[in-house]
Amino acid sequence: MNMTTAILILISSVAALAWGQGTTTPTVQPLTSKMVILPTTEFEQSKIESRFEGYLAASSPDTRFLLIRAIDREQSFQLAEIGFTDVTYGLWRLLFSDYERQIPPFAELLQINGNVGIRLRDREGRITTKVLRGRNPYAITGCGTAFPVLHVSLTTTRDLEDPQRSSSNLHFFVLSDSAVNQEIARCVLTKVRELGLGGNLAVSIRKDPWFIQDSDYPVVLPFLESIQPPSKEQYEKALQSYCGLYEGKVICW
Repeated sequence: MNMTTAILILISSVAALAWGQGTTTPTVQPLTSKMVILPTTEFEQSKIESRFEGYLAASSPDTRFLLIRAIDREQSFQLAEIGFTDVTYGLWRLLFSDYERQIPPFAELLQINGNVGIRLRDREGRITTKVLRGRNPYAITGCGTAFPVLHVSLTTTRDLEDPQRSSSNLHFFVLSDSAVNQEIARCVLTKVRELGLGGNLAVSIRKDPWFIQDSDYPVVLPFLESIQPPSKEQYEKALQSYCGLYEGKVICW
């Protein structure tokens, strides 16, 4: 693999149908997610910012949601998501051991309705977050407080009966410094729905950054300043709430 240039290894672009009130005509709101491999030397603030600005300029003007993640090696895929279900604490701890001594460089751009932010873990392990345009997309305000957005996943579900049909799934993982319950999760979901992104939406909430058993969450969030993994007992005692909108129905637990 030639590491002197960026290699695009995954592009996922889906169009979610959002229905306006009082109309029967759907409007298309494109949602786009990309993963790229870059040389390790690119993981500096100025270089990443310049490259992400280029990706923004090249994106469709209709894009309401754009998520770009950059890694310097294929093995870092699990810093974007675990990628499989039925993860036990023991299995997660084994996966986590690969990153216990060092987390490789990782960068991310998140654009929601024109609000753009980037996060970077550089090759020295320094963490920076910067808002490039508008408001901070890594914060959901309302419900009596502000909820930091730790991670967002975008996946696509295809219709088994009609493979030509598909739906987008956006999952927001947020941190709460207050209560963790269905009422809070439902309120945060309402705020996410107000973004008008369309498709299926979900919100998961904890007081810590360890959503260990969610397949679309990373083994370890690469933007943590301090890596202090929970014990099995600590993880099982901590509360986690979920609320999702799927095909127009809200389900919470």
